[in-house]
Amino acid sequence: MVDREPSGMKMCGFPIADDVKYPSSVLTEEPEPAVLEMDQLEAGLEPKLCKNFPGPALKLLDMK
Repeated sequence: MVDREPSGMKMCGFPIADDVKYPSSVLTEEPEPAVLEMDQLEAGLEPKLCKNFPGPALKLLDMK
């Protein structure tokens, strides 16, 4: 069995820092501005959909 120290571990070729409280991933990306805008528009329309179409709208929103 190979003895591995946590400070020398790698995942998928990327070094892992275990000396921080909340490590971040180099693979994490910020959402695109267009995606954020669509999320905001959706959040604004959700109450209107629920008001006009209570049953079907809730089912459609849960299908994400």
